Amino acid sequence: MPLGYKGDNEDIYWYEKGTLLHRLGRIEESEDCFRSACRTGRDNPTPRFGLALLLMDAKRFSEAAETLDAMISGGMLSEQARMLRGDLYLLSGDTEGAIGCYGMLLSTPHARMAAEKLHDLLLHAGRTQEATALSKKYLGGCGH
Repeated sequence: MPLGYKGDNEDIYWYEKGTLLHRLGRIEESEDCFRSACRTGRDNPTPRFGLALLLMDAKRFSEAAETLDAMISGGMLSEQARMLRGDLYLLSGDTEGAIGCYGMLLSTPHARMAAEKLHDLLLHAGRTQEATALSKKYLGGCGH
């Protein structure tokens, strides 16, 4: 597609270009593409995930948090965005924030994945009883 492509899938074009540039380490250009994709595809959550991941890789945690929080509050794949937000809490050193975030996912279809992450965090925090109860309820008591 040419640089000035203006078809119905313009957001997809900018997202794909941003993804390739990110892989090539061309962060500023990649960010510009992801932001263009977000502007042209306001209802498409995929470019926002790409942007959040890029910002996380660049250790721009507050900007990544803003992106993910906007997705969560806007109902844009909010469960997946919340899972990534939990990961971001961990990257930024906020274990309690991660525990709270993953805990919110225990009543969703992502409960098992959240429980696996939460279980390890609870054990690391010395909260063995909570980890055991979580394991029995969500992980089949496998003792992870």
